[in-house]
Amino acid sequence: MTKYNFLVSYDGTCYSGFQYQPDCKTIQGELEKAFLEITEESIRVIPAGRTDAGVHARALPIQANLKKQMEPCDLKKALNALLPESIRIISSEFCTDDDFHPRFSAISRTYRYYMSLRDNIFEERFYWKLKRALNCNAIKEVLPEFLGVNDFSSYSVGKYDNPLCTVYSINFLNTLHDYMLEITANRFLHKMVRTIMGYLYQIGCGKRETRFYVAPACGLFLESVNYA
Repeated sequence: MTKYNFLVSYDGTCYSGFQYQPDCKTIQGELEKAFLEITEESIRVIPAGRTDAGVHARALPIQANLKKQMEPCDLKKALNALLPESIRIISSEFCTDDDFHPRFSAISRTYRYYMSLRDNIFEERFYWKLKRALNCNAIKEVLPEFLGVNDFSSYSVGKYDNPLCTVYSINFLNTLHDYMLEITANRFLHKMVRTIMGYLYQIGCGKRETRFYVAPACGLFLESVNYA
């Protein structure tokens, strides 16, 4: 068996998330279908994480173990020739570390959430279209409460034996019409970033009492997974 590492970029708009589902169109399903056609092997790719329906990724690490050996550059070209245009292999290499695992070897992950006041039909699938401007100073004042080790169960969907996450950095940037939240942590709970964004949105709208609110999937990007 030959082990390969890949970076995958995708527009998640028309997919039911990353994880394979037999009756739905998913990123993993499209990848494994392409591998099957090229290698005639039915495999299960190993991702660094799984995004929800409608969420995008700029560089998601995945791993594949193949009986058939190909040069990584040739495998990349073959995969991109078969994959939908909304999914691209942006890098491919042999895995030279037998202990490397895309998920368990990662030390942090970075997500970005994009919002805009602009009307742009060519980009609206990649940001949350807002109807009003946000108070950015109010948002930035509450960001420090997320830093460090915290119980994020109130900012997630589901129950966890260990709801503790370590947030290394969180920043909110804005221009005249656009906003972006960037957050880096050792791990994220289900819908954690979107729920934090939903909370910050309410703060930016001047609400004193907030409710549990999950921001739309369209604005969320997995930016990178870090290993060292």
